[in-house]
Order: sequence, then C-alpha cells, then structure tokens
Amino acid sequence: MKKIFLLLISIISIKAEAQTSALAVADSLFQLGSYSKAISFYEKDVDKSSYSQTKIAKAYIGLGTYRKAIPYYKTIVLNDSTQLITQYELGKLYYKTKASEKAFNCFKKLIEKDKHNPNFRYQLGLVQLQAKDKKHIESFRKSVALDPYHLKSIKQLCKYFLKKSSWGSFNKYNELGLQNYPEIEVLVNYKAQACFNQQQYKKAIIYFTKLYERDSKNKFVLYRLGLANHMLMKYEEAISFYEKAIQ
Repeated sequence: MKKIFLLLISIISIKAEAQTSALAVADSLFQLGSYSKAISFYEKDVDKSSYSQTKIAKAYIGLGTYRKAIPYYKTIVLNDSTQLITQYELGKLYYKTKASEKAFNCFKKLIEKDKHNPNFRYQLGLVQLQAKDKKHIESFRKSVALDPYHLKSIKQLCKYFLKKSSWGSFNKYNELGLQNYPEIEVLVNYKAQACFNQQQYKKAIIYFTKLYERDSKNKFVLYRLGLANHMLMKYEEAISFYEKAIQ
C-alpha cells in the first residue's frame, strides 16, 4: 500500500514538473513573439488556470486574431467577477471587434465597480462614439473631470467642439490640454484651426507657424499660412507659402 502511495506521489510530481516546464517554455516563446507555438504549450495546462488562459488570449491578440482571444477572457470573468483587469481587456476587445453593445455593458459594469476611474469613462465614450450615441461627449467630459490630465479624452473633446464650432467649450479643453501638454502637436493643430475659423488670423499664424517649424512640408499647414497671410493682406508672405504648398 505504501509503495502504491509513493508511486502516486511520484506520478503527480512528474506531471506537475512537466506542466511547470511547459509553462516556462510557453512564457519564453511568448516573450519572443512566437505566439502560435506559445499557445500550443499554454494549452498543455490541464488545470486551465487564469494565468495560462490570459496568456493564450494575449497571444491571440499578438497575432491580431482578436475574436479568438475573447472566449478566454470571457471565461475568466465568468469564473471570477473580481478580475477587473481582465474585464477591462475584454471590453477593449469587444470595442475592437465592433461588438458595441457588449463593450458598452462591459464598461458600464466596470464603472459601477469603480466610479472614479477616468479611463473606464474614456473607453465607454469610445464605444458610444462607435455606436453613434450622442452621449459619448458626456463620458469624455466625466473622464476629464476625474482626471484633468487625461490627454486622450481632452483630444476627443477638442475635436468634437472644433467640429461643432462651440468655441467656449473648445477653448476650455484646448487650453487645459495645452497647459498640461504644450508640445502635443494635435492640440496645437486644433488651436490653429480654431483661430482661423474664427477669423483670428494673427493668432492662427502663430500656431500654424509652430506646426510649420516641426514639419515645413505639411501642405495643409502651408496652405493655411498662405490663406491667413492673404486675409491680412500680407501678399508676399502669402505667395511664398502658396508656392511651397504646390511644390
């Protein structure tokens, strides 16, 4: 009887060592970007641990096959609703695969669990924007209210209010963005366009010149500098920029 017991212990130990070895090989393959081979080793985890399932999902994401990753994240969340990171990644996958309703539900649940997380609001806003839900702008607003440094939400707000010519709201968020991130090109670009659209040509030239200094061959910037100088009757400067724009 004692021999049988020892034999069983030995078999269990061998299996455990083999599984540990397989996971170690899988991790190495994963780190080197050999995702398909890594998946084959992670699948040897007979316990189907959340670690191996997460790694399989990430490997499929690495391969760009997002839909194949979804069932693995979904299983983890169903088994343990406290896995917020996994639920967050699942929501982003739903968004990437344009499963807007599922993504919406995913991020709403996350917000219920953590109302003070600005990124959950931002991701919800992206999903709403994808679904053409007008409430997306409120999600981006709430994100910035929770974190005034949330650059991605600030960009979305500036883009929206620039398009709507809502200058009060645009200036609020653009100034906040430029105050915190003065070198972010897209914020400078939005400011230049806003000034131009409001016929503030002198200010527009200042901001378009900043863009010109970074990329002297940008035809949009060159043309706008030509137009702004033209409107100010600075004809020589306008001609110079027009000529550069058509080269």
